[in-house]
Amino acid sequence: TVLAAFAVGAAAGACQALVMGPCTYLVTRSAVEGKSAVRCLRDAFADKSLWRGIATIYAGAGAVAMRQATNWASRQGLTDLFQRRLGLPLLACGVLGGIG
Repeated sequence: TVLAAFAVGAAAGACQALVMGPCTYLVTRSAVEGKSAVRCLRDAFADKSLWRGIATIYAGAGAVAMRQATNWASRQGLTDLFQRRLGLPLLACGVLGGIG
């Protein structure tokens, strides 16, 4: 159903944020400080407990997860809606869902 497509899109967006959050942190810190990503990861965990290090690389992840969840929910949901209601080919529906 269309509602399931919105739910799956939201879950996928949240998962994307959880995976990409640390990558974004490391790339940004690496660019700003001129260090390698491995060195930045080591610095994030240095002199901190494991949980503080994890909290450091996931700082602000909740906001990003919400943004990505709503973004992907609308894309997936609208794509499914266009395909089911209008009977358009999948490629056209994907383009329309991405624009919407």
